[in-house]
Amino acid sequence: MNKGIFYLSFAYFFTTRLVSPLKMLSWIAIYPVPILIAIVLFTGDLSWEIILTAILGMCATYTLYELGYLQNDASTIIKEKNPTIRLEPSAILYVRNRWIGILVCRLFLCGILVALIRQFNPAGFEVFLMSLLIIALTFLIYNELRSWINVPLHFLLVCGRFCGPALLIIPDPAFLAYLVFIFPLINLLERGAEPRYNLSWLQDHVLSNQTSGRWIYYLVISITWPIICMLFSFNLVTTLIFVYLFFYRLISPALLR
Repeated sequence: MNKGIFYLSFAYFFTTRLVSPLKMLSWIAIYPVPILIAIVLFTGDLSWEIILTAILGMCATYTLYELGYLQNDASTIIKEKNPTIRLEPSAILYVRNRWIGILVCRLFLCGILVALIRQFNPAGFEVFLMSLLIIALTFLIYNELRSWINVPLHFLLVCGRFCGPALLIIPDPAFLAYLVFIFPLINLLERGAEPRYNLSWLQDHVLSNQTSGRWIYYLVISITWPIICMLFSFNLVTTLIFVYLFFYRLISPALLR
C-alpha cells in the first residue's frame, strides 16, 4: 500500500471507502453535487470563486476528517468485537508508529487550504472554522466510545462534513436547516438503525431502510418542502435538490446492479 495515502487529502478515503468506480460516482452524486446545487439554489449564483471556495472547503474538511478514519482503522479497531479491517497489519503498524507525523502533516495541509480559502474572504469563514473544530473534537470522543452515544456524535460529524463547506458561502441558520434535511438527517436514521446500537425503534422505521427508505424520505421532503417555503418565504426553487435526490435514490439501486 502506498504510504502517501495517509498524508494527502481524499487519498485515504478514496482508497479505503470508495473501493469501486460505482461507489466513487455515488459519492460524487450525494456529496459535492448536492452541496454545489444547494448553494446555487439559495444564491442564484455559481461563479468560479464560489465553486473554488466550496471545493477548497471540501478538501480542507476531508483532510481533517480522514484523521478520524485513520485513527479508527489503526487504533479503535482494537476495542471492537467484530471490527472492519481496512488495512493490512504492516499499514496499521505504520500508522501507529508515524501517527504524530501524519497528524502534523495533515494539520499543516489543512492550514494551507484554510489560508487559501481566506483569500476569497467568504462570508462564512468563521462558521467554517467552527465546523472543522467540531469535527476534530467530536472524532476525539467518537473513536473512544462504542455505544448508542455514537449515533448523535456521528450526526455531528456528518453535519460538519456536509454543511461546513456550504456554510462557508452562506452562513445562515435557515440554510443550515436546509442542508440538514438534504443529507445528515436521513443519514442519522440509517446510522441509528445499525444493529450494533440496539435502537429497535429505529431498526423498524421505514425510513431506516437503506433502499426504499431513502427514496421515500426524499419523496416526503419533496412534497412538504414547498409548504415550508411558503411558511418561511424561501424560494420554491430550493425544492429541486430534494427532487434530484428522490430520482437518484429511486433509480440508482437498479443502475448500480
